[in-house]
Amino acid sequence: MQVARNLPDIEINPDATLAVRVIVRYSNRASDLDNAIKSCLDVLQKRYKFNDSKVYSLKLYKVIVPKGDEGLTVKITELEEDKWRKFVKEKLLKILRSFLPTLEVKT
Repeated sequence: MQVARNLPDIEINPDATLAVRVIVRYSNRASDLDNAIKSCLDVLQKRYKFNDSKVYSLKLYKVIVPKGDEGLTVKITELEEDKWRKFVKEKLLKILRSFLPTLEVKT
């Protein structure tokens, strides 16, 4: 796989909880952002020997660039699981409260 061979040599703990940020550079505004992510994660997990089920945070960005400048920029980071759980719990509660302002949530 040509793409995997062009990726830098980095070590990723296969047991870690991961966050992945992807900037997709398209030259066509009609290109769908979600089309890039499945194959991107498949290449990353093969190259760096982790299971993409370990990805707990995925941020995608679409940027329109001139023809010939298309591509991907990817950042993978390990999440500290305790901090991640606390962060998610706080964010989910905030989202729930914004949808249901009268909802009482016990924590």
